[in-house]
Amino acid sequence: MKKIALIICCYFVSSSHTIYAQTCKTGAIKSTPDTNFEIIGDGSEVKDKITGLIWQRCFAGQIWNGSECIGEANQFQWLDALKETRKLRKGYRLPNAKEAMSIIEHSCIYPAFNTKIFMDGKWTQDIQLTRSIWTSTPNGEKHIYTVWSGWGKLTSTQKTTLNGVRAVRGGW
Repeated sequence: MKKIALIICCYFVSSSHTIYAQTCKTGAIKSTPDTNFEIIGDGSEVKDKITGLIWQRCFAGQIWNGSECIGEANQFQWLDALKETRKLRKGYRLPNAKEAMSIIEHSCIYPAFNTKIFMDGKWTQDIQLTRSIWTSTPNGEKHIYTVWSGWGKLTSTQKTTLNGVRAVRGGW
């Protein structure tokens, strides 16, 4: 009897993850069309032709397997996010708020970015509640701006909050 209860319990827990499909406004002009980007190297990086910025296509913690991002995105407090980007070398860093907003696809939600360019795997309820990316832009002593990928909104977040990292290099 305990085994059956455990199976039922685990089924409901594991089946509570809703998978979201990206929703985009029909007929809207894209703010980040595919033509704005150039896939470079092994495909793990993309160059924004408008800004000249080079972005990692995957969140920190994910691996580019040649066609998509696999694995779980890691979550970091802000100081650890800074350290994580430095470990990548090649001049990678956290984007400032303006740079992070430049890759948001304003006509789409869940996620609010070009999913052909920035491939992050399945968009589950857990991910959409927590997947914001750190920026380097402060908002007072204890807060930093983040960009919530679900809606593409800029928010002020405590430095001790856990968020994702999408590294960038180069600049305007």
